[in-house]
Amino acid sequence: MIRRSRHSVLLALVLALAPLFALATATRSAAADEPPDAPATETAQAGHGPFGLGVLLGEPVGMSIKLFVAPDHAFQLGLGYDLILRDAGVVTLDYVWHPIAISANRTLVLTWHIGIGGSLGVWPAGHDYDCRDADPVLPGIQPACRTAWVQPGVRAPLGFEVVFRDLPLELYAEFAPGVLVYPMIEFLAQGGFGARWYW
Repeated sequence: MIRRSRHSVLLALVLALAPLFALATATRSAAADEPPDAPATETAQAGHGPFGLGVLLGEPVGMSIKLFVAPDHAFQLGLGYDLILRDAGVVTLDYVWHPIAISANRTLVLTWHIGIGGSLGVWPAGHDYDCRDADPVLPGIQPACRTAWVQPGVRAPLGFEVVFRDLPLELYAEFAPGVLVYPMIEFLAQGGFGARWYW
């Protein structure tokens, strides 16, 4: 793997953080318009089924799967494509905890989560992003490692969810900073926004 440039890391941060703040601000404003007798607490599922399937738009972009194993505890699986390094498949798996709902009313529940997990970048044989060649994104950067077809890392996701009561739909935004551990130790920035439908 070739070392990520500062511009690539900055772009990943912007992709991840911008929707996170936008979603939190918008949903807090909507909740403030509800009557004061709306429920004060609610589980992250809001009465829906435990299995959610949807999309993630960000870094990476792809499919998102969430499975609740308890009312406020879940596993998240992501299968995506790396927009920064290109030609790379990315698999993420996290365990997340929803400590408490931020706000709840008759229409939706706004909650947040924190967790721990891992990320695995995978490059197929014959890809363009190879340590033997110059960086395809920034050609001036020379190879910095031996050929590595996988790149594991650890991450700590932090995010917000809006769960609708009348629809089994969840809108979410997440930022997942972390550390790549092979073939070199580097900062990892993943996240974005998306939606899941629950059964």
